[in-house]
Amino acid sequence: MSQRSVQSVIGRLITDGAFRQRFEERAGDCLAGLGKRGIDLNKIELAALLETDPRLWSRMAILIDRRLQRVNLGLSARSRVLTRRSPSASSMCSAASSRA
Repeated sequence: MSQRSVQSVIGRLITDGAFRQRFEERAGDCLAGLGKRGIDLNKIELAALLETDPRLWSRMAILIDRRLQRVNLGLSARSRVLTRRSPSASSMCSAASSRA
């Protein structure tokens, strides 16, 4: 088990719109491709990623600052909208911070 690999995949799912789109369309193939590139995930980690609702990653991408996201001019209009930070994201974060 490699925490670094899990963090790498999750970080990429949130910050890389093209990767996220490929994952949403063909998660198994996408993760298999990562294994070929040296990102080793065990069966439990693979299952957890495959069983997570793939829409989660797009929702998370909306909440982070756009400057932290990879720019990809080849994304469809739908994907660009999904990865654009929503105006209410900062208010959501402020509300969460004030409750803590």
